[in-house]
Amino acid sequence: MVAPSWIVPCYTLTLNVTVRCRIGRSACFLFRPNEGHYLIPMPDISNSLHSAALVIGAGDATGGAIARRFAREGFDTCVVRRKADRLLPLVQQIEDAGGRAYAFALDARKEDEVVELVEKVEDTVGPIDVAVFNIGANVPSSIVDETARRYFKIWELACFAGFLTGREVAKHMVPRGHGSIIFT
Repeated sequence: MVAPSWIVPCYTLTLNVTVRCRIGRSACFLFRPNEGHYLIPMPDISNSLHSAALVIGAGDATGGAIARRFAREGFDTCVVRRKADRLLPLVQQIEDAGGRAYAFALDARKEDEVVELVEKVEDTVGPIDVAVFNIGANVPSSIVDETARRYFKIWELACFAGFLTGREVAKHMVPRGHGSIIFT
């Protein structure tokens, strides 16, 4: 089985449960640990809350492209950056293409903000079926010139924030028995 061409190569944390990623409205990509992956028909969800794709780090490049693609496939797309006003052009692009998008401000290093965001999305937008952590901390530096303070800030943004995101969305995905958490 070949993965759909729009899936972005990335590292994926697979929960020890069945993981589903909807592809459009008619099928989803299903992965079961130790059983492989395949396409299956999607149940009719037209009378329920829409599935949400949460994209943390929805910037002008990769994160924005990921958000637009999930919106095109029918997800209610929740785009997140440190400053929500910088998301307005992306939200407008998604809406102009017929999708639904919601902008949120977040400092992903702050545990209380991550907890609050995930709860807000789950309660007001819909169940998070896919969470993408796309925060980049690309700060070129020589290891001999790196300070412990600067290294910690990079680790906090790129690693610790990813842990917080993964943990909080998994709290909702595991009881539902499905969901995907993607780290780019």
